[in-house]
Amino acid sequence: MSILSSLKTYLARYGAAAQPDGFVPMDLGLTRAEFNTLKHSRANMVDQIEAMSGRFGASMDDINANRWTQVDVSLVCADCKKARACQRYLDGKGHFEISECPNAETFTEIAQSA
Repeated sequence: MSILSSLKTYLARYGAAAQPDGFVPMDLGLTRAEFNTLKHSRANMVDQIEAMSGRFGASMDDINANRWTQVDVSLVCADCKKARACQRYLDGKGHFEISECPNAETFTEIAQSA
């Protein structure tokens, strides 16, 4: 199970604003800032990660094989300032150099090691 799946399960169970007594983001292996970044990430982020990583020859299975890779890739994507240009590129509607992707180096390394 990916960190984003774990987070979505948590949010579905307790709601986006609620936190059960005693819950801390470290229960998911995250700092509070990381938790909040992922909690407020755009809805299509996982789809973008999957599509963009595929352009580099990496798959979600490759990314999900290492929990910390999942976290790193997800946090970088959640904080990306080029997410809109990336999505337009993935939709075939805009120009975007995949080398501009903040996860480009990570996706390349994952693809080469798979």
